[in-house]
Amino acid sequence: MKFPYVRVPFRSGNGSRVTSVLRPLIHIGLKSNNSETINTLALIDSGTDYCLSPSEFGEQIGLSIENNSWSDIYGIGGAPIRFYFHNIVFIVGGWEKKCRMGFSADLELDYIILGQKGFFDIYTVRFNYRGEEIELKE
Repeated sequence: MKFPYVRVPFRSGNGSRVTSVLRPLIHIGLKSNNSETINTLALIDSGTDYCLSPSEFGEQIGLSIENNSWSDIYGIGGAPIRFYFHNIVFIVGGWEKKCRMGFSADLELDYIILGQKGFFDIYTVRFNYRGEEIELKE
């Protein structure tokens, strides 16, 4: 299954110049056991250990975010972010896959992050930046 890279705006270091960058963003569905599916974007990120999401996506599929096990995860900034982990289902190109995803109110993104556990351990992922294409195989 193949997906195009998505071109998104990017501000230069001083914030004055806007350009764009290509990102491996794909459209996915997300649901919990008894919820409707919501559709959102997800970043395929080989540098992230787990699948992670802002809390708002979990709330939209009916999860009580802070009523589950949690873990503090350290990112590039060095400060910990607390994530609450839940079993969910994500849908990519019609394929439904179960995943344990961390949700945090402190993750300030407009998309979900698909990481090593829960995504890369299910799919073989091929990034073709020059060809602006991502390929997923089960």
